[in-house]
Amino acid sequence: LDEDACVGCGLCVYYCEATPKALHWYPPEKEVSSPA
Repeated sequence: LDEDACVGCGLCVYYCEATPKALHWYPPEKEVSSPA
Protein backbone atom coordinates (compact mmCIF):
# COMPACT_ATOMS: atom_id res chain seq x y z
CA LEU A 1 0.00 0.00 0.00
CA ASP A 2 1.74 3.13 -1.25
CA GLU A 3 0.30 5.94 0.83
CA ASP A 4 2.74 8.38 -0.76
CA ALA A 5 1.02 7.88 -4.10
CA CYS A 6 -2.39 8.39 -2.53
CA VAL A 7 -1.87 11.87 -1.08
CA GLY A 8 -4.70 14.22 -1.92
CA CYS A 9 -7.75 12.59 -0.36
CA GLY A 10 -8.68 10.43 2.60
CA LEU A 11 -10.47 7.58 0.85
CA CYS A 12 -7.66 7.22 -1.68
CA VAL A 13 -5.77 4.89 0.66
CA TYR A 14 -8.65 2.45 0.36
CA TYR A 15 -8.32 2.38 -3.42
CA CYS A 16 -4.54 2.35 -3.37
CA GLU A 17 -4.71 -1.14 -1.93
CA ALA A 18 -5.94 -2.27 -5.33
CA THR A 19 -4.60 0.47 -7.58
CA PRO A 20 -1.57 2.60 -6.60
CA LYS A 21 -2.56 5.00 -9.38
CA ALA A 22 -5.61 6.17 -7.46
CA LEU A 23 -4.28 9.70 -7.00
CA HIS A 24 -7.77 11.04 -7.47
CA TRP A 25 -10.72 9.56 -5.61
CA TYR A 26 -13.74 8.44 -7.56
CA PRO A 27 -17.06 6.96 -6.29
CA PRO A 28 -16.98 3.17 -5.56
CA GLU A 29 -19.60 2.51 -8.24
CA LYS A 30 -17.04 3.70 -10.78
CA GLU A 31 -14.12 1.48 -9.86
CA VAL A 32 -15.61 -1.32 -7.78
CA SER A 33 -15.48 -4.65 -9.59
CA SER A 34 -15.80 -7.21 -6.80
CA PRO A 35 -16.27 -6.00 -3.20
CA ALA A 36 -14.35 -8.68 -1.30
